[in-house]
Amino acid sequence: GPPIGFFRIGWVRALANLNEFFVHHEDVRRANRHGPRSLTPAMDAALWRNVRRGSHYLSRRLHASGLDIEWAGTDERVTVRPGEPTARLSGPPGELLLYVFGRQTPAQVEPSGPPQAVAAVRRGLTGREVRVTLPGGDLVIGWREGDDHIMMTGSFALDYQSTLPPELLAKESA
Repeated sequence: GPPIGFFRIGWVRALANLNEFFVHHEDVRRANRHGPRSLTPAMDAALWRNVRRGSHYLSRRLHASGLDIEWAGTDERVTVRPGEPTARLSGPPGELLLYVFGRQTPAQVEPSGPPQAVAAVRRGLTGREVRVTLPGGDLVIGWREGDDHIMMTGSFALDYQSTLPPELLAKESA
């Protein structure tokens, strides 16, 4: 069944799964010098829904200014953090999600607003590290901006062990 705790709630699980799969897929693409993908309207709509739902939490460290997020080319806009001065991030939903997840460098968004608000958003919107608590222990996933590497550390446990039969490893005779 579903995991215990907060993730038992279906929409919470769906939100987190889409975000995680999208962001980590893009991590791999961008690390290999691929740009943004063309997304279907349905995927853009799902990502926008998640940006609207999750950005308040993901921007919880932002205290020096307000933040509005705007889906570029549409009338869709949400105030994530009220406050003055207010910065605005504008871009496609997937790029906005990358930005609020801490991938500011590869995310193709347009920040605007008073310089002090934009600087506050760039400095403190999200952390560079997330801790995921799993049944076997904590997994820490961090992003090193300097070289764009994703680092995953934590305890591990042996889940499966097997031995290959020697005949599978033998060289074929000609």
